[in-house]
Amino acid sequence: MKHTLILIILLTVSALSIQPSKSDSPKDDSGRIINGHDVPEGKYPFVVSLQESSSPCHSKGEHFCGGSVINDNTILTAAHCLLKMDVKKVSVLVGVHHLDDHGSGSCYRAAKLVPHPEFVSGDSGDTPDIGVVKLEKAIVFEKHNKKVLFVVLS
Repeated sequence: MKHTLILIILLTVSALSIQPSKSDSPKDDSGRIINGHDVPEGKYPFVVSLQESSSPCHSKGEHFCGGSVINDNTILTAAHCLLKMDVKKVSVLVGVHHLDDHGSGSCYRAAKLVPHPEFVSGDSGDTPDIGVVKLEKAIVFEKHNKKVLFVVLS
């Protein structure tokens, strides 16, 4: 239960960092939050952008979800983000503060998409909406991209 709570908190921080927002802000037609607020650059260096492209890491991808770096080849995200995705078209953009600033980050291709086996799409929230993306090669950690530091609750 404690691990599930920590993972839910991490996913929430990831989503809010990639697309900063106010909870009462309206959404536009693209589903993005209007009148959100940027977080300070570097505040959440473990947050990544999951992107879809016909040629991952070679052409600009389309952001579809956020995630958190767990270790050098594993990204934590929501299970609903991984459903119906083709692993050959998924990449992970790390070390970027703004989604349209691809030049400053590093791109890693996905090797495997693993939604939680008990996740049921469209459920009212009773199933674990959590999953992982395994990467083809290890992330090189730098100033603007780091893994999550876990706190052990006793």
